[in-house]
Amino acid sequence: MWSTEGFATTKAIIDANRPDVQVLTGNDNCVLGTMVAGAEGTLLVLNCLFGREIAEMHQALRDNDLRRAQQIDARMHPVVHVLFQRPMLKMASRMKAALQLKGVIASSQTRLPVPTLMASEHSELEAAMRAAGQL
Repeated sequence: MWSTEGFATTKAIIDANRPDVQVLTGNDNCVLGTMVAGAEGTLLVLNCLFGREIAEMHQALRDNDLRRAQQIDARMHPVVHVLFQRPMLKMASRMKAALQLKGVIASSQTRLPVPTLMASEHSELEAAMRAAGQL
């Protein structure tokens, strides 16, 4: 659904019908908003890059420290913006490039139909990761 509002609506429906079901977020572009709306955990692509930060954000919310959660979210924002911009078909290419930049994987090569990144896109991603303190 890629929106806090969509998540909140879905969470309310699930809570009304099956309060025993835990709801996780998969909305990488608005993780803080979905956590505030009641996500009890995450299933995110971002966990590959920001696992520690997402866990810290979740803990900050448990501690009722919204300001700290917002600060963590703001640090991740430059990378989130680049990873999930259009075209979404390149999201996998961007994530692989990010993981290669961090030294997690050796190659960011993708298979068709996933397109490779242009040099300018790679530079944009690297700059965003530097801005987020990931490099």
